[in-house]
Amino acid sequence: MAALANGRAESAIPALQLALARYEGSYSEAHPRRAMARCVTGAALVAAGRGADAAPLLVPACDIHARWGLADPTVVAWGLRAVRASMSHLEEERRHGSTSPSNHGHPPSHHLLALPLLALTACGGDATAPGSGSTNTPCNPTPAVRNVPGSYSRTVTIGGVTREFIVYVGNSVGATSAAPVVFMFHGSGQSGPQFYNISRWKETADAHGLIAVFPSALTYCYKEDLNADGDMSDAGETTVETKWTSGRLNTAERPLCTAAEVATRPSAERALLAHPFQEDLAFVDSMLVALQAGFVVNAKRIHGTGFSNGAQFVTRLVAERSSVFASLHTHGGATEIVSTAARAISVNGSLGNMDQHIQEAYDIPALPMTQDMFTRYPGVKLKYVLPMLSMLRLQDVSTFQQSTMNGKLVSQWTWRTSAAGASNTFTFSLVGDNDHAYPNGILHPIVIAEPLWQFFSTQLLP
Repeated sequence: MAALANGRAESAIPALQLALARYEGSYSEAHPRRAMARCVTGAALVAAGRGADAAPLLVPACDIHARWGLADPTVVAWGLRAVRASMSHLEEERRHGSTSPSNHGHPPSHHLLALPLLALTACGGDATAPGSGSTNTPCNPTPAVRNVPGSYSRTVTIGGVTREFIVYVGNSVGATSAAPVVFMFHGSGQSGPQFYNISRWKETADAHGLIAVFPSALTYCYKEDLNADGDMSDAGETTVETKWTSGRLNTAERPLCTAAEVATRPSAERALLAHPFQEDLAFVDSMLVALQAGFVVNAKRIHGTGFSNGAQFVTRLVAERSSVFASLHTHGGATEIVSTAARAISVNGSLGNMDQHIQEAYDIPALPMTQDMFTRYPGVKLKYVLPMLSMLRLQDVSTFQQSTMNGKLVSQWTWRTSAAGASNTFTFSLVGDNDHAYPNGILHPIVIAEPLWQFFSTQLLP
């Protein structure tokens, strides 16, 4: 195992693979120790020139360090330190006479405990292997994680598909201070770079010392029965654009184009469509791993906001990632999949009273800004409010208030009465004179990032 630290990775691989086998059988796919074991084994395989063998092991927890160069001993040292940390926990289990409940016939953890520890003896470990005659030698130090203000283009690879996102570290973020994070999910046909430029979350990050993340959705070719005539063959009912997997994509309601249909599209579109369908929750999970490994972030203060289709996707985060996000916000998008959130998370929703979808649905120029709006237009409540109340287990009892922001009226309803005895809330804001656009001071006088940050800053994971 000392060979790994000295660049002779091939000598270490058999022992690493034996240790990996224990992790593969004892922990779930998402367990961090399993990911770390895969990472260090993959790093050794790459260092030994066996990249093809390494590929299946390089899960996001290790993949994100590719920018350091996986053949670099620094990465190997990082992986070994991670394994040592997890083995310390396993040793603690052994001392107390217990092993992982998921061992299912595998040997107790201490039977393999020596393997990673021996690897450390020549690489900054805490002890020398008995009888080895060797002494500790320092590793190349793992690069210290620091926050450096600026923009960073990042990628993660999931199922062979490269996903892109921009990380912006605000000017006032401290180098070693754990910074809060805000994800900004764009709408259909849009991109992370576009919202990096127009959403005003970059400027808000500068002003308030946070990290803003701007991911990009994949491009899909899909069909939709827009005129409700029972088919999807009319003009305009086939679309090629970026789309988040908010719930209806790749279902009978919004099916993907067939391979034959894709083959008829222009070559530029075909290039963008050359990937399988991929659930974006996996993308979010991978970005979170990358952020926490590459930047100093406060894991209890991660928030998200979305516009239109991005807002629809955020409602999935409400239901399926409430244990990760401290709070969430949607603008101009409604829930597509209704299920109860695992945690009593607080959510804000907003909608322009001149949103084109509202105008088309009700044949009106604008929704009224009055308290009785939901009574006069119950379909708005049915679409934008009641599904969220169900997800958050809130009773339909609200308060109402109005305010003026940058000369524009905002009507606000807040639900606070929990059916589960929790303290979470849902606030729905109707933004005056706002159409289907994310308010950014240009498309609308209000810069919604500012009041949203005031909300996000009060929310913390337990």
